[in-house]
Amino acid sequence: MAKRTLKIGRQVRGFQIDRQTIDKEKRTIPLSFSSEEPIERWFGMEILDHSPSAVNLQRLKKGGALLMDHDPKDQVGVIEDVSIDVDRKGRAVVRPSSRAAPFFFPCPRTWRQPPVKPCLTNFS
Repeated sequence: MAKRTLKIGRQVRGFQIDRQTIDKEKRTIPLSFSSEEPIERWFGMEILDHSPSAVNLQRLKKGGALLMDHDPKDQVGVIEDVSIDVDRKGRAVVRPSSRAAPFFFPCPRTWRQPPVKPCLTNFS
């Protein structure tokens, strides 16, 4: 089989958090984690289907792991709530661990505690 080289350039992820949406008492942050925006991948353009029949959020609604770069060995918090909204974007309310909190905002002393909700990390 012949090898094929694709030149798609460096891919990065970025996000902005509106500080007014942060719940400081619950230590939670609402965010969008997916959309139907086309993304160029090694195999071509990828578009995630967000129709109700294409997405099953049952497991995440029971408590999911917030992972760094999809790495199940690098859990950085828990998913408190998840939904696919009418604008066809996946959204979640997450609670970062004290280790991850500095990525989102300064970490006060009261945050120095691990997530207490059990997490599912092995998704199939």
